[in-house]
Amino acid sequence: MDLSTEQVKAGDVTFNVTNTSRTLAHEFVVVRSDKPIGALHYNEHEKEVEESALEVVNEIEDIEPGKSGTLTVKLEPGSYILLCNKAGHFKLGMVNHIAVTN
Repeated sequence: MDLSTEQVKAGDVTFNVTNTSRTLAHEFVVVRSDKPIGALHYNEHEKEVEESALEVVNEIEDIEPGKSGTLTVKLEPGSYILLCNKAGHFKLGMVNHIAVTN
């Protein structure tokens, strides 16, 4: 997951998300978390991060191959994790961190 920046100002933040895959659908989940990425609870059976244990801000589900989506969310200062939580995708590195400042 490539980001154009690692830090944004608090307030309304717009994410322009493009699925560059030719064959796989993805999703884009915004999670507020001070935990390191590796500390997120991962369900090995489901091959997904346990979203019920997270503070999910919002998400775009099912971005088809080659398609794009836009998500605008109001973010407070803090630490956020951006991830694709389709089965197996998190463990493949489809995750990143973004800091929100005053």
